Amino acid sequence: ITMNAEDIKKGRLKFRNEKGEDVTFEAKGEKGEEGFKISSEKGSMTFGAGSAAQLPAWVPSYPGVTPQGTYSSAAEEAVTGGVQFQTRDEAAKVVATFESELKRSGFAVQNNSVTQNGKLMLGNLTGTGGDGKRIVNVTVTPAEHGASALVTYEQKK
Repeated sequence: ITMNAEDIKKGRLKFRNEKGEDVTFEAKGEKGEEGFKISSEKGSMTFGAGSAAQLPAWVPSYPGVTPQGTYSSAAEEAVTGGVQFQTRDEAAKVVATFESELKRSGFAVQNNSVTQNGKLMLGNLTGTGGDGKRIVNVTVTPAEHGASALVTYEQKK
C-alpha cells in the first residue's frame, strides 16, 4: 500500500487492490460539511451530520429541524439514505405531517403507528411511490421534550 501524505493531510486515504480497483475514504470536519465518505467505482456511502444532509427532492422533510445524523448510499441497484432529527413538536403531529406530505406527493401510505390509551407510543409510516421504485419509511418516537424521528428512503434503479 502506498499512501500520499498530501491526501492524508486533507483527510483522504485511497487503497487499490490487485485488480487496480480503488476505494477512497474521505473525512471532512468543516462546519456544514461534517462527514465521512467511502467511494469506489461500484458506488459510494456517505455519513454526516447537521446541514450536510441532502435529501432527494421527492423525500419530505420536516420544517424547522436540523438533521443530527445522516447517511446515503449510491450503488448500481439503488440509492438509499436516511436522516435523524429531534423536534419539540409532539410525535403525533410529526406523524400527521409526514403522512399528509407523502399522500400529497402521490405516495400510497401505510400507517402502522401504535397507540396506547389514545397516546402515540410509536409512529411508523411506509410510503410507496406509484411505480414501486420509491419508498419512504418514517419512524417517530415520543421524547422528553417533543419527538425523535428517523426518515429512510430508497429509490430502485
